[in-house]
Amino acid sequence: MKRNVLITGTSTGVGFESAVLFAQNGYKVYATMRNLKKATELKEKIEAEQQAMRERTAHQNYTKY
Repeated sequence: MKRNVLITGTSTGVGFESAVLFAQNGYKVYATMRNLKKATELKEKIEAEQQAMRERTAHQNYTKY
């Protein structure tokens, strides 16, 4: 079951880092902020982190056999 989290003020600081951390731990992140440019940066960072996690998981699964 995928968990959801809503974080406000995610354009910088604790909100931004919390959103990334939750995403790294498998949460579906709903982020709010006023700066659209920062929203794009957050989305790209989360997507990059999730891709890196998939690659690490695939590598770990491959090395088990």
